[in-house]
Amino acid sequence: MERMIIDVKVGKVLREFIISTNGSEVLDPQKDTLLWCRVKQHLLLQPAHYVRITDRSEYISIIMRGTRAGRTYNIDYGRNLQVHTLFRSYLDESGQSAIKTVLEKEFKKTFRDYMKGCLNNNDKMKIIDAIEEFCMDHNITLINISISTLQKDWYRYRLKCSLNNVCPLIF
Repeated sequence: MERMIIDVKVGKVLREFIISTNGSEVLDPQKDTLLWCRVKQHLLLQPAHYVRITDRSEYISIIMRGTRAGRTYNIDYGRNLQVHTLFRSYLDESGQSAIKTVLEKEFKKTFRDYMKGCLNNNDKMKIIDAIEEFCMDHNITLINISISTLQKDWYRYRLKCSLNNVCPLIF
């Protein structure tokens, strides 16, 4: 089965996070996961002027399995539409943005779960220390993201949980 490589610009912080959690900059999503479905939704034919990016400092690659070229969809009576996704391996700006949003949500979920675990297990730990530990554990350099950015995100999340009367600790 032929595989397609799709480049996605995610930024340096998300790239570091993905390399830390995945082991490489190449993602191979399982079929029917949210990431897989979102990528398939936004795939387009490569434009003639497209050249693969050589500076990979803000890019990751997503490997997609090509689907059978014979997949047919019945649109109207007697009219069929065949979709050949084997040749679709390009994401435009809206597709790049959609994939980046999915990955950012996963980053934020991991960060918030980590913070809940750190702060609930050790009541003497400061928020800044927990953020620094998160960054060290996930190989995120503080050059690309500031502690204050993550701190503000944590405070907003805690405020949102308290307004919704939801305990941020899940048993």
